[in-house]
Amino acid sequence: MSLTHLKHTALVLTTLMLISFLYIKAQAIDFDKHNQMLDGIRQFKQVDAVLNQHILEIRQSILPFYDSTVENTAELTQLQLGIIEMLHQLLPQPSTDIDSHIHLHTKALQQSLIHKKELLEHFKSHNALLRNSLQFLPTITAQISYDLQQHEIQQHGQQVKQS
Repeated sequence: MSLTHLKHTALVLTTLMLISFLYIKAQAIDFDKHNQMLDGIRQFKQVDAVLNQHILEIRQSILPFYDSTVENTAELTQLQLGIIEMLHQLLPQPSTDIDSHIHLHTKALQQSLIHKKELLEHFKSHNALLRNSLQFLPTITAQISYDLQQHEIQQHGQQVKQS
């Protein structure tokens, strides 16, 4: 009887130890940090979508200035740094394949944001050149037309004097 009682006691202790171990592992996940991370990613996506919308509005001359794009890119940079900082707090050194995969994607995010900023600056300079050209084209056309008329009048006057 004591052997059966000993087996039951060992089974209960093993079960309690397993439940304790699983509880401790479950508590290792910080749900507040997890929610902060998801909120940061959501905000990043939202600001990126607003930036894309502003770029389209600038291209269609609905938005006449570039200030919002500067603010959006600065906000994207801050959000990206916050996300990366939270990741480094959660995963200080890549120890598993998943951790190294996450760090690889954060590097790709950094590179894509740098590339997007470069493309945005390229777009802004070309768009400004296009706007200025379209704005001053009628003025220059009128000036050239006036100069041609004056030149023709002078040539006609010289021909009359010579005849």
